[in-house]
Amino acid sequence: MCEFFTGDSSLFRPFFGQEQGPLRKLGPVSIAFLCVSAIVLAYMVIRMRHTRAHTANRRSHHALKTPMLVACSNCEAMHRPHHMCLDCGFYKGKQVMDLSTQKAKREARMQAKRDAISSQSGSEAESVAKAPAAEEVK
Repeated sequence: MCEFFTGDSSLFRPFFGQEQGPLRKLGPVSIAFLCVSAIVLAYMVIRMRHTRAHTANRRSHHALKTPMLVACSNCEAMHRPHHMCLDCGFYKGKQVMDLSTQKAKREARMQAKRDAISSQSGSEAESVAKAPAAEEVK
């Protein structure tokens, strides 16, 4: 684990000047601190702080770019190049999706949802209106 604690008991004897080496004036607490420090430094990744200019230069390419758009050959709506037009469903002059039926299905589904919400909110309003009347009778 640490070369200071390999079982050499001479490091922990009282120091009277007869010991040799760089650790002869250090006590056991200092030796333990050095051992822990050496272990921590062995596993740490020391990284230098980047300057603001270096950080800004790295981030200069992070900006969002405006998407490229082209006009549809069928409906003149703008869409991404090499993609189907989201308004009419055409790609390179050919219809690849029938968006009119999908839009009709979606509109029917949304209308049914609106009707369900309005009927549910109407029944809640009626139940709220009836509840105070029932309390007044008691």
